[in-house]
Amino acid sequence: MFALGSVLQLSEFQVGLALSAPGGLFEVVAGSYLLVEGFRQVTPVRTDSADQSRSGVVLDRGRSSASA
Repeated sequence: MFALGSVLQLSEFQVGLALSAPGGLFEVVAGSYLLVEGFRQVTPVRTDSADQSRSGVVLDRGRSSASA
């Protein structure tokens, strides 16, 4: 819509504002929604060593592979 409105405006047709209205409405609606609802907050998940040993993942802490 923006590109078509720009081309027509440069061709001296007075429709640029009318074709940019849907984009402007989208900006207002999307911005208002994000201000009211906010962005989704992602909380990192922390696992302790008991959960890791049950899942089959064993961490070798403090020892190098040469001494094992």
